[in-house]
Amino acid sequence: TFLTTDTFVGPFQNYDARHIEDSWRAFNNLFIVLYPDARADQAVGVLREWGDEKWALQRAMAYAGFDVAELTGRDQFFAQFNIGTSLVALGDYEQAAEAYDLAYGLQAELSDFDKPIRILWYQTGPYAAYFNSGSYQKVIDLADAALAILPEPVLEESLYWRGLAAAELNDSAQSEADLNLAHSLNPQLFPVEE
Repeated sequence: TFLTTDTFVGPFQNYDARHIEDSWRAFNNLFIVLYPDARADQAVGVLREWGDEKWALQRAMAYAGFDVAELTGRDQFFAQFNIGTSLVALGDYEQAAEAYDLAYGLQAELSDFDKPIRILWYQTGPYAAYFNSGSYQKVIDLADAALAILPEPVLEESLYWRGLAAAELNDSAQSEADLNLAHSLNPQLFPVEE
């Protein structure tokens, strides 16, 4: 078992490996390896091919593809969503948009209880996919949905992408408002040109 902090449940939670694997799917099985600079060669040696980001993304996408075929419900949604996430990281926005379309189709079939309505709070790949494939209205619709479930518009990434999409659709007032609010929420992430 693993002792961890669950942001929904609290600290000092014991979870078995199966629970960790199932929960990790919602984050595309992403992992981060921390090591001091002096041990970089050793870390690369231990990681082997996993140290190659492109290889790891392709592997994650293949793993997600197997999951899509084997799983159902919410888990199948996350697996399909992960294909889109990997494709965004690989720079294939058109294919990513198609993968996200399939994921959102699966999401529509879920009960309200099972729908991961907060996914755009921590994964913004759909914004990049739809924006870079020219589906600006989809960006706006997703951002509107993500922002609507909060009492205040505090998701700077959603505001940022909605602002960019609004600019592409020649809605300069909405674009300026969203980009300024995104900047005020996180000036480090979204610098505004003087």
